[in-house]
Amino acid sequence: MNQARQNFYRQFISENSQDQRKLFRATKGLFRHDSDLAFPHYNDSNALSNDLGQFFAQKIINICSELDTASTYEQAVFSDMPSVSLNSDQIYQEFSPMSDEDTERLITSSNKKSCSLDPIPTKLVVECLDVLLPVITKMINLSLESGIFPCVWKEADVQPRLKKQGLEVIFENLRPISNLPYVSKLVERTVYNQSHNHLSVHHLYPGNQSAY
Repeated sequence: MNQARQNFYRQFISENSQDQRKLFRATKGLFRHDSDLAFPHYNDSNALSNDLGQFFAQKIINICSELDTASTYEQAVFSDMPSVSLNSDQIYQEFSPMSDEDTERLITSSNKKSCSLDPIPTKLVVECLDVLLPVITKMINLSLESGIFPCVWKEADVQPRLKKQGLEVIFENLRPISNLPYVSKLVERTVYNQSHNHLSVHHLYPGNQSAY
């Protein structure tokens, strides 16, 4: 039995070596642990939600402040570097509209996780895709053409998770995990795919580009 299991996972890793999403899901399944969803002790759930929200929001404000400081430093360091000119074909003018076939491929390859903010479960979207596909394509294209990302798509279901199992459940040991509406993630992936393709085709990525 153990040998069969080893052979299965060797073959799985070999066949999916380029698909990090599948590899991550498989690894998570192998090392499954109890949920790290954690809430500090509070007698009032509304007060807990508000305090957690303010804590996470302040962390973002602090990070933005640090980035502004770093940006000022970089401008001083790199002010004497020569500017880089781009050819007209290297400048990305606009996003390309999606066809229904493009959207279907996008949905097929996407994570089907639902969000509590979605009007219907993602599973139902997939089951009714023959009816909903033109609507979803239209929504994506309207966002690309107008350059507008609706505020409702920016809302997230935020859950507090422990940074590491076994830590004390206090605010400082929690990290926010955001689950966004499904359509907003499709638009985000569309923008990423088209931007990444343009940068790759025109060799615009820095030679020392890191993974993040």
